[in-house]
Amino acid sequence: FTMPSPALPAIRDRFVLPDWETGVVAASMSLGMLAAVWFWPTRSDAWGRTTVLKMSLSITALCFLLQAGLLRMEWFHAFLFMRLLTGCFAGCNPIFKAYLADVVPPSELPRFMVWREASATFAFIVGPLLGGLLTSQIGIAGPFVATFVAHGLGALMIFSGCVEESPVRLPDKVDESERHQSEDWPPLVIKVFIMSFFYVVSQTCFSIFTPLLLHDGFGFGAEAIGGFLTVVSSGVLACQLLCYKPLERRLGLEYTGAVGALTIMMGLLLMGLRNPFNQPYLLYLGGACYAFGSATFPATVPTLLAKSVSRDQRGKVLGRDSLINNIGRVVTPLCLAVLYGQSRFLCFAAGSCASLMVILMLLSIRREKLDKASN
Repeated sequence: FTMPSPALPAIRDRFVLPDWETGVVAASMSLGMLAAVWFWPTRSDAWGRTTVLKMSLSITALCFLLQAGLLRMEWFHAFLFMRLLTGCFAGCNPIFKAYLADVVPPSELPRFMVWREASATFAFIVGPLLGGLLTSQIGIAGPFVATFVAHGLGALMIFSGCVEESPVRLPDKVDESERHQSEDWPPLVIKVFIMSFFYVVSQTCFSIFTPLLLHDGFGFGAEAIGGFLTVVSSGVLACQLLCYKPLERRLGLEYTGAVGALTIMMGLLLMGLRNPFNQPYLLYLGGACYAFGSATFPATVPTLLAKSVSRDQRGKVLGRDSLINNIGRVVTPLCLAVLYGQSRFLCFAAGSCASLMVILMLLSIRREKLDKASN
């Protein structure tokens, strides 16, 4: 999904789009994914993880190929509809997390979840670089063809190498009272949903408003902005691979997540501070803090959710978490844009406050676990 993003300016120029319609191009797939993350993860509980993954990746691959063809034929509105349709089949992330929770021993789950996050981070490093190269060398359809190939390879790997552990859904002979009890989510799940939303507010604050801050506050051009974001993503990947495992073993899941949220909070605050000498030292320090936090927090949410519900509910609960995240990614830019127009510091301070809420909720969850263990 990261390869087509550098093609957006070229698509805007090719079709002479106004700003609002350019935004529709960017948001159309996310709108489709609101339906996808509601439907497909729940279906994976009933039909099996690999069955739904094969279907989702195969159809999504075909849709990206059709997007490339529609761009070549310059049928813009058909391309826009195809992006919306592609999003409707692109609910794989929570299913991958649920599959990991199914096949990995609980004691090893945090480590495997952070490896999954590391693979996603690597995609954010490599994807835009490849997408930019393909756009400049082949044209706006190039990244979409490459994304078709990537999804096709992913589907092929699942067809050839992934085996469903066992039937997921409860058998039909289970009586209604037991089924209802299985589908009741513990209060912890609701807390994690709320915590996940606040994390997405902080994450979206960085991803949307950092490029604006770099341009407006420090005069960075497009290449310099891309370089800064690539360096931050590389730092995230390095910390995920080198720091997370020893830190999680020493502090435990909740405290490791709290440390990550704390450094995200510090990073956003430092980036939002106005430097009287107009030097980007605080910016670089804030970016480093954000990279460390983004490496050590994200695995906390899916691990807590996967451990809190029965196996037959994992796809559904992780899908609901993705739905909440997508809503946050739609709402946050609209709200923080108002603050950014008044003061860049207010915008990044709001993102920091969201991370503070994450810290408080994680400490509360940890305290409840300790109280339960002592009783």
